[in-house]
Amino acid sequence: MQDGLVLSNEINNPSSVEGFAMIPVNIAKAIVSIPTQLVQFKFDNTTKLEALEKEKLNYEKALRENEKYLYTRQQELEKVKLDLEKARLTNASDLEKYQMELQTGLATAEKNLITVQKELAELKKQMEDLRNKK
Repeated sequence: MQDGLVLSNEINNPSSVEGFAMIPVNIAKAIVSIPTQLVQFKFDNTTKLEALEKEKLNYEKALRENEKYLYTRQQELEKVKLDLEKARLTNASDLEKYQMELQTGLATAEKNLITVQKELAELKKQMEDLRNKK
C-alpha cells in the first residue's frame, strides 16, 4: 500500500506436502544435534571433574601442611617445656647445693666457735692459776 492504494496483494499458503516433508528433516537435525550436545556435556563434565580433583588435591595438601605446622609447633612447645623443667631442676639442685654449703659453713663456724671458746676457757683458767700462784 502506498498513499492508500493497494499496490500488490499476495497470499502465502505453504504447502501441506512441504510441511509434511520438512518433518523428517527437522527430526534428522534434532537427532544429529543430540550427539553433539552429549559430547559437549561429557566434555563439560570431564573438565569440571578434573577441576574438582585438582581442588581436592589442593585441599588435601593444605590439610597436610596444616598438620605439619601443628606437629612442628607441638614439638617446639614440648622442647620449651623440657627446657623449663631442666632449668627448674638445675635451679633446685643449685639451691640445695648452696644450702648444703651454708650448713657446712655454719657447722664449721660453730665448731670453730666451740674450739675458740674451749681455748679461751683454758686461757682463762691458766691466767687464773697464774694469778693464784703470784
